[in-house]
Amino acid sequence: MIATLFAALVAGRELWLVDPTGMDAPRLALVQSVQGLANRSGPLVWQKVGGMTTVLIDQLRAEGWSVRETKDPWEVAEAFRRRIRGGVLCDASDESLNAAATWAGLEDLLVIDESLRAQAEARGWRIRRDARRETPPPSRLRRDLAVEQPPEKAGFLRDYAIRHRAECYWAGDRQDERQRKVARLEPGAAVIELASGSGGGEPRPIAADAGFSYFRARQLVVAMGGSVHCERRERFARVAVVLPLGETGGGGGGNAR
Repeated sequence: MIATLFAALVAGRELWLVDPTGMDAPRLALVQSVQGLANRSGPLVWQKVGGMTTVLIDQLRAEGWSVRETKDPWEVAEAFRRRIRGGVLCDASDESLNAAATWAGLEDLLVIDESLRAQAEARGWRIRRDARRETPPPSRLRRDLAVEQPPEKAGFLRDYAIRHRAECYWAGDRQDERQRKVARLEPGAAVIELASGSGGGEPRPIAADAGFSYFRARQLVVAMGGSVHCERRERFARVAVVLPLGETGGGGGGNAR
């Protein structure tokens, strides 16, 4: 049962629920970085994406959690200021977004698109890195976990990479680059990805029609400290399962997809 997922959580904690409706890529990337940093100690920041998330939030409330909702990414960043050392600049439309996410995980930074720089500095966030000009050296990267995600998906999956201090990258159709990244990882690192159909159409939430077996399997993976990331459209579905290895365990960190 879903309640099992929360059996080890302490009642009375606070969950921030961020509504991403209408957010552009820079703000989605900012929210993702807050999620990744905050969720290192449990599910403290989620996005309000509907579907199964609604069921899980209701379960958290039943367990004694309070839920604070916001549409302002700066408000939720402020709530976790003590965990964040500053910001890393990027262009949320290109590969520097992935470099920024990697820096964010390594050095506890917010991912800040250049368009948000003035707002960040006005709020007292110090810019410590510029991912458009520098990438993390290989010596600082984990060798048991990496996350591949295209820049155009600014609101998905990078919170997981940030939470676990993993490299985030996108190889696209450069198969040699993908093989080089995978070759750097130690044997045993595991990401399983399944997809069906072709992309296109409006995004759809993962809902009850996915079937009991999906939610049961997701529950077991999360309980082990892994995560399940989903993308669903009218004629397309993609599910990636990240299995817990080494230090990647410790509970699912929110509703990364």
